[in-house]
Amino acid sequence: FTQVTSLLAMLVNLRSVRMTYGQIMASKSDRTIATIPIRYLDLAAKHHQFERSDLGVLGHLFPRLEHLTISPHDAQVFPMLLQYWPQLRSLTYR
Repeated sequence: FTQVTSLLAMLVNLRSVRMTYGQIMASKSDRTIATIPIRYLDLAAKHHQFERSDLGVLGHLFPRLEHLTISPHDAQVFPMLLQYWPQLRSLTYR
């Protein structure tokens, strides 16, 4: 995944990414991913039981997020989203 995040970092106009939570966690040690100005993040390809710590990691990696698509196992995650992304403008739940 280091190669993937390095490639993503070279795409300076990239604003949207579709990955699974597992793929993001596999690349989180590569700090390059946090420099990518992602505004749209689609994590709905696979259901995930989001914990507060998961959202904290995602909030750190993608601080500029405005649009999020997720497939959580339950709706308890929704109140926590604005804590990590106060600028979130749209949320798609699948």
